[in-house]
Amino acid sequence: LFLTIGFVIYYEIDLLIIGKLIGLKEVGYYAIGFAVLNFLRNIINIFYSPFSHRFNHFVGQNQEEKLSLMLNKLLDYTFPLFIISHLALVFSLDKLVLLWVGEEFIPSILICQTLVLCSIFSYISQPAYHYFMATINYKFLYILAVILPLSFVLSMFYLLPLYGIYGVAYSKLISSLLLFVISMVGLSSIISIKSFF
Repeated sequence: LFLTIGFVIYYEIDLLIIGKLIGLKEVGYYAIGFAVLNFLRNIINIFYSPFSHRFNHFVGQNQEEKLSLMLNKLLDYTFPLFIISHLALVFSLDKLVLLWVGEEFIPSILICQTLVLCSIFSYISQPAYHYFMATINYKFLYILAVILPLSFVLSMFYLLPLYGIYGVAYSKLISSLLLFVISMVGLSSIISIKSFF
């Protein structure tokens, strides 16, 4: 329940806050990037859900070495896939947004690019989340449930007056970086962070 509340605040509250604090026009600008982010998140969830079941299988069989090996291979293979696909999307979003919604949504381009960069860290945060769930690592699950929404809300209220609607996207990026760091720390016992970088 705690994790669900934290993730709802982190993933779903953006548009409500923008609508209340900035305006409906800005909700439209942000909604374009939010739609792209949700599309990427759905693809990533579909991609990683079979691995979640396999993680649970290895934990149930007490096969920690196989779990570690699978997680390392998964990270090795998905790293280039995520980096190349997300960077290609970031560099083509200006044309994509213009073709999709037109010139009146030019402010959405930077928001889209920032939110896509948030998703680039999913190559490690998504497997880490499934690993924490499979191994019942409550410590990191609670850290995620607290740090993500807290960092998002605090940075948003700091950046919102400075950057307006872009501050919300920047806050999401800051929280995604924290998610990346927490995931790396949580997985540091089973992956080689030095070789990873």
